[in-house]
Amino acid sequence: VYLIGCLIFLEHYWISVALVVICLLLLELKKKLEVWAQGISGDEYLTFTKFLLLSAVVLPILPNVDDTSFRITPFRTWLIVVAISGVSYGSYLLQRALGRRGGVMLAAVLGGAYSSTLATVVLAKKSNGQAQPHLYAGAILAASGMMYLRLGILLSLFSEPLRLKLGVSLFALAGAGTAFGILLSRRKDSTVEPKADELAGKNPLELSSALFFAVLFVAMLVVTSLVLGHFGEVGTYVLAVITGVTDVDPFIMGLVQSAGLATPVEIAATAILIAASSNCLVKGGYALFFSRGRAGQESLVLLTILAAVGLAPLLLL
Repeated sequence: VYLIGCLIFLEHYWISVALVVICLLLLELKKKLEVWAQGISGDEYLTFTKFLLLSAVVLPILPNVDDTSFRITPFRTWLIVVAISGVSYGSYLLQRALGRRGGVMLAAVLGGAYSSTLATVVLAKKSNGQAQPHLYAGAILAASGMMYLRLGILLSLFSEPLRLKLGVSLFALAGAGTAFGILLSRRKDSTVEPKADELAGKNPLELSSALFFAVLFVAMLVVTSLVLGHFGEVGTYVLAVITGVTDVDPFIMGLVQSAGLATPVEIAATAILIAASSNCLVKGGYALFFSRGRAGQESLVLLTILAAVGLAPLLLL
């Protein structure tokens, strides 16, 4: 009330009226807001505060200046931590809102559209202790299907020669992987329903996985720089295999920019397919390592098959 008086004195009438209307609205919704607030536990507030601390407080103050020859900055490294935490926390919120099956699959599709590797790590961790291996294995496969869709869109937007070479193959792989993943996730796993506390999730932010992946990201940048410096064009295929450890987008975007110029189109197309298949194999390993159960085993088999099928277009190049 004191601030509204100050705003009126300063002739900020629009802001003053807006604040009064908002106050009236909140007073009217007071009982509903109290019921909503009482339904959220203290742990929920603490988790949300931690995520804000990671993303809105720590991330903006980190420098994004590259002082090394490896293109490593504190901002880019911490961004990986925020990304994994965001996918994990978003998956948790979707599960709370939609139920486990709908929430897990939607999180897989949305997470795979951003980074299927991050989505795989998060989903594999969440599958621990759950009696639904088909659900999580299907979700992980669908996330990798979204990876092929993302690559197809990138090529369509930035490289006409590569789109003509790989467009149909990438979109076909995307459709097959995503569709089969969704169908598998709908298969009933067990007659045992998860308990309410299991549906809530035990560690929504998955900070340990986020930090582990950030370390791998930094290591990948160093290895990439060293391979390109020592092997040049000969190291393109080797680098395509290595880049699957973290995320294929930076490597593939480099190929997209140089295709037809510094890198022949056929070599760039081959390297893209190798990188994508390598990434699928590595994600299968991540799923097996982080899940340690049937979900991880099924994911490894499915992603190995997807990786093998993903190399089939090489016969047409």
